[in-house]
Amino acid sequence: MSGCHRIILPLLICTTLVGCATRRRAQPQTPTIRIDPAALASSPPIHPDAQWRVRVPLGSVPQVDHICQLSDQYQLIEIKTPTRWRAFCAQTGLPADAPCPDFTQGVAVGLVALVGEPADGTWPTAINEVRLQRDGAAWLRTRFRTGLYRPLLVDAYCNLAYVKGLRRVILVEINRRAFLTTH
Repeated sequence: MSGCHRIILPLLICTTLVGCATRRRAQPQTPTIRIDPAALASSPPIHPDAQWRVRVPLGSVPQVDHICQLSDQYQLIEIKTPTRWRAFCAQTGLPADAPCPDFTQGVAVGLVALVGEPADGTWPTAINEVRLQRDGAAWLRTRFRTGLYRPLLVDAYCNLAYVKGLRRVILVEINRRAFLTTH
């Protein structure tokens, strides 16, 4: 087992157990999301069928089907319909001739990063890999490029990927920091 799996598997198991215990005490019942840490960790990385880099205009809310606020700097977005795809393309300037993904087969997911402006002008984020459970739930592994950033309020950076078979993201890893998502 690789070093990454030795770190992530115990984290997933603990957060799954804590999440289950918390749900029993809560009044409103939320749907249970089954996380299979072994399946996620041992599944082969899936290469996205398509990827895009776009900027989300400052002060606007991404026109998508689902937004999960991971932290003050990061959001996970999911686009599940052609209507939302067209709205997101219009909002971000993605070319109108960009092919629309087949949303009957998968979902487009993205990491939105409001991090300032990199001093060296490089793109600050990347989607490294996606791992899927059999039910289409995914672990999205991403990278944030460390370095010098100007503390400016600028358009957010967004890495977007379409993956056949993906239905929802349940875990986002940015560098070595992991976030469970909500739906």
